[in-house]
Amino acid sequence: MYLQKHPRKKKNDTYNYYSIAESYREDGKNKKRIITYLGKLDLEKAQQIRNVLKISMSTDTIVTTIDDLLFEEHWRYLDVAFLNHLWDNECPLKIPT
Repeated sequence: MYLQKHPRKKKNDTYNYYSIAESYREDGKNKKRIITYLGKLDLEKAQQIRNVLKISMSTDTIVTTIDDLLFEEHWRYLDVAFLNHLWDNECPLKIPT
């Protein structure tokens, strides 16, 4: 799938309308199929849609949200490991025998 640009001239101005299309082969010929029309987009929105289409077609990209990355239940490890290191190396407790 890709973003296809349809330039239209009205009077002396050129307007760009966009659609999402896909390529396919039929009877040995390359053809395209319009999936959906998007209408007029500015350059930033068009680039965002291109990026989304590129990510969705990639097999090695994982898309996630910040909520998926936040830990709600976890054990605090780094601060405990640091204190354990200090306890063992900096101020060891000597037990007389």
